[in-house]
Amino acid sequence: MTEPLAPRPHMFPQRKTLVVRIGWASIIAIWLLLLFGASVTRAPARSLEMETDSISMVASLLDPALKARGFSRRGWNWYRDESESVLVVSLQPSSSWPFPFVNFGVHFKKYGANAQPSIRQCEIWTRLETLVPEPLRVDALVDASTPIAMDDRRTELQGLVVEYGLTWLEGLTTLAEAPTFLARQKQRPVFIAPGVRSELEPRR
Repeated sequence: MTEPLAPRPHMFPQRKTLVVRIGWASIIAIWLLLLFGASVTRAPARSLEMETDSISMVASLLDPALKARGFSRRGWNWYRDESESVLVVSLQPSSSWPFPFVNFGVHFKKYGANAQPSIRQCEIWTRLETLVPEPLRVDALVDASTPIAMDDRRTELQGLVVEYGLTWLEGLTTLAEAPTFLARQKQRPVFIAPGVRSELEPRR
């Protein structure tokens, strides 16, 4: 009967070295995961903080100008009641940028009673960037991290909202006037509800 081969003397030290190497590799991998994983988890928190700072700043800048023009505030939204419609100014947090969008919408009472509609419940809505000549300037003004003096930021942002945003809203207060007004606009709205397009599509 053949004797089983005895283990070579150097086999066990190699196994021990292998175990030690695997152990160190695991420790390093876990350390790297904790290090970089923590950085990745912190990034969204920082972005959320920046976004919150920006949306709060924009709300405080716009609130006096909007209230002076008959709007009432609820959260990040402002409403003005008209005979046939409700005009809406809304700040929308962004999932991609550390600053909010400034939206303008109109809800027509013909399509349902809603005194405080969300921007998505409006039959037609658009964004400030689509109305102004320099959209990138809007991004700079609503971003709290940009080096713009607060007084300058307030004056310029309020001016853009009143000149372009509120003018757009006031041209759409009635269904009868809305198509003619839209026909004069260079840019189409971001959204027109499918169910009302036949009434709101621009007439040229």
